[in-house]
Amino acid sequence: MTPEQIAYVKNELIKGVAAETVQETLRQNGYSEQSIQEIFVAAASELATTTPAALTPKKESNVVKILLIILGVVGAIIVSLVILVSASLNSARDLANDASDKMSLNNMRSQAEIYHSTNDSSYEGFCESRQAVSLLSTVEQPGCVADVEQYRVSASLLTGEHYCVDSTGVTDVVLMQPAGLSCQ
Repeated sequence: MTPEQIAYVKNELIKGVAAETVQETLRQNGYSEQSIQEIFVAAASELATTTPAALTPKKESNVVKILLIILGVVGAIIVSLVILVSASLNSARDLANDASDKMSLNNMRSQAEIYHSTNDSSYEGFCESRQAVSLLSTVEQPGCVADVEQYRVSASLLTGEHYCVDSTGVTDVVLMQPAGLSCQ
């Protein structure tokens, strides 16, 4: 039995490796059962005289601390990028919804003209027609008024403004929901 063999067993036990595992490793390296027992007795006696401070694991090195700081910074950057991309996607979604609403209202102009030509040259009742109700159901806060000679259709946009289409050919974005038969 050599001091190196005793140091090996002692270090393995300090690391937390099971005694059976250390014994099996020694067996695989050709040690006899008697030699293994002698080495373990010597290692145990040295461990018994070792101070508890020597058995505690060493403190983390500065390298580990620096790596943790770097990982934290990288994580914060990734979170910031995710937030920015998410905000951009929400903005793009809002723009797409507004464009869809505008397209629906522009289609209302065609429907109003068809209604006008098939109802004795009158827009009266257009807002209650099947075509108008169907298109208005797809927009936010729709507004529709019509009389014999003119109509106005509008909807709220996600920007807070209102999109307006009327029988005079005006298509406009206005700040407030129009009250009369014209967008202006």
